[in-house]
Amino acid sequence: MKASFKNAKFTPLSPGQFHFMAGVYVASPVTPPGGMPPGDGALLIEIKDKAAVVWTRGKQACVTQIVVDAERHLTAYLPLPLNASLLALLRSVKTGANETSPPDDSSEERKL
Repeated sequence: MKASFKNAKFTPLSPGQFHFMAGVYVASPVTPPGGMPPGDGALLIEIKDKAAVVWTRGKQACVTQIVVDAERHLTAYLPLPLNASLLALLRSVKTGANETSPPDDSSEERKL
């Protein structure tokens, strides 16, 4: 995945940031209803003035479905986009002393 994004900065989310973004994912109108995001971790991708989150499981990126046109009910498999306000909130999240992100041991298939 990293090779396909030229001039991108990749930052793994801390456990606190991961939990924050999982809450954003569940409540976001661009993600389909149905639960928690795929994966057990996430990467922040920044390219120039754009930012997005890619969910990960181990060293693999997870396919994430988001709504790209609500009026026509169109979806695509893309990173979760972040606007400047959400990116600032994400950067302000601190991880608690004993906070962890447990590994995802589900049997659901993940694809890059």
